[in-house]
Amino acid sequence: MDKRISYIDNLRAFCLILMVFGHTGLTLEVKNLVYSFHMPIFYFLSGMLYHGTGTSICRYFGKKAYRLLIPYCLWSLIFYFSAYVWRTAPSANSLSDAFLYGIGLQGGGGALWFLTSLFWTHVFAVFRHKCRIPDWLMLVVSFVPWWFTMENDLRPWLGINMAGPFFFTIGEMFHSLPSWLDRQTENKKKWVLIGVALSGGYCLGMWLGGFPNHQVFNIAYMSHNIGSLIAAIFACVGLVIIFRYLPKSKTIDIISSYICSHAILIIGLHFVPVLFAKQMGFRSHCSEWEFVGIVMLLEVIWIWPTSLLIGKLLPILNGKWYAKKETTSVQ
Repeated sequence: MDKRISYIDNLRAFCLILMVFGHTGLTLEVKNLVYSFHMPIFYFLSGMLYHGTGTSICRYFGKKAYRLLIPYCLWSLIFYFSAYVWRTAPSANSLSDAFLYGIGLQGGGGALWFLTSLFWTHVFAVFRHKCRIPDWLMLVVSFVPWWFTMENDLRPWLGINMAGPFFFTIGEMFHSLPSWLDRQTENKKKWVLIGVALSGGYCLGMWLGGFPNHQVFNIAYMSHNIGSLIAAIFACVGLVIIFRYLPKSKTIDIISSYICSHAILIIGLHFVPVLFAKQMGFRSHCSEWEFVGIVMLLEVIWIWPTSLLIGKLLPILNGKWYAKKETTSVQ
């Protein structure tokens, strides 16, 4: 039976909430704070937890495809046909774009790109280890095409996004560091220095990136905005450390386990309240933060029962990221 690492589940749940929060229409300043780390950290955590295939390569890829690609295809079809309900009249190109480029559908499934990207990130990780490519070389190999595709505004074919392998590899490099950190907690001065260094590195990166400015610090542009890339790396390391040493709470663990168990459903479902609020014209009758508050309230009311229902009726849409039999926590 696999065991869960509670602080990582708590951090993953926190970032999933930020993902929903980030799609509600935030101001540029707040959006840049959220976007500076909330997608890189998912790759970072995957790299931390990667321990090889544990089985044959074909079986491993088949398992990942079942968990990520099949839900992605089903969600893309759902968004394609639901677009008629919202009267956005999707074209044939929008459906082909969803499958070939991993970008989801405009106005409904944009967040789905992460599912295909995570699948290919695992593919790169497996072959990197089979070919025994050093960590530093993998960072270079992934960064160069990442820089090139973003520079020329090319959409990665079949959802291949080289930002994923980049942060995944950094997560693998960080894997052994928590044990070292455990030994440093006995010395409060060292602990304070670590906190100051990580906070300073993040602030420096955000400053070098030009925050605040007229560009969103999206993961797509980090290869050309070195400041935001530095901030993302420091934020990933800092958040893992913070959540590792936060006081433990069974209530938070339970909530986090629910959110993690419905991760793909949340990715697919959370656009509905946003579209509903826009269709009802709430934005024109309230301020930005009032609109964000309304949407987040609708998200809670909508996602909680709907994810339970769909998870029971169509569990394949959830991708089975987090099976109930695997909920034992490891502190």
